Amino acid sequence: MKKLFYVTLLAFGTLACMPQEAPVTNDALDGIAVNAPQGFTWSNFRTVNVNFTPLTAPMNFSALFTVKTMDGVVLYQALQDVNSGLKVALSLPAQMDRVEITYGSLTVSANANQSDIFFQLPTNNE
Repeated sequence: MKKLFYVTLLAFGTLACMPQEAPVTNDALDGIAVNAPQGFTWSNFRTVNVNFTPLTAPMNFSALFTVKTMDGVVLYQALQDVNSGLKVALSLPAQMDRVEITYGSLTVSANANQSDIFFQLPTNNE
């Protein structure tokens, strides 16, 4: 019985040590030229700078400055003085096209595909 066990163990040990052939794989993209549009990256996020242009007026007040998605998700929010400039770098998902910027009661929708977004309060001169 021991002899049969050792012979079986030796047979399995020999078979286990034999090299195996590498499996054949067929890659679907072999020989196909993949063309991506110019400027394409695999990045899922991009950086967008949101700039608040201050007023040059003798008035002094602050209001809530908010940048959010069109779905209402707040990306940035702070109390902003009207006479102070602000530059905020936000990391946005690559598929996001627009953001909503609010200062006090003024709300604008801005194109998020730009690298810089400028928010300026309207004045009587414009």
